[in-house]
Amino acid sequence: MPATDPKNKTLDWLDERTGWRMLRDLADHKVVPIHAGTAWLLLRRHHPVLFGIQVITGVLLLLYYRPSVAEAFDSVRFIMTRVEFGWADTLDP
Repeated sequence: MPATDPKNKTLDWLDERTGWRMLRDLADHKVVPIHAGTAWLLLRRHHPVLFGIQVITGVLLLLYYRPSVAEAFDSVRFIMTRVEFGWADTLDP
């Protein structure tokens, strides 16, 4: 009677309960399309996310920035010194 490998016994036990070998076989036969890693595809996928971040930060900037000539510098200084993580620091007096 040949000795069985404990690693194979463990993998067989795991396969009986989960069926992981079927998933491994399926993944081995999958083919990634040539265009999947191109820069244009990545830009198309990330563009909505980047645009959403720009819209959110623009709306938050609208809360603090004053575009008039007299107030622009002071509003930028306020944003740089008093606003923490994009929100006003309400703990300081």
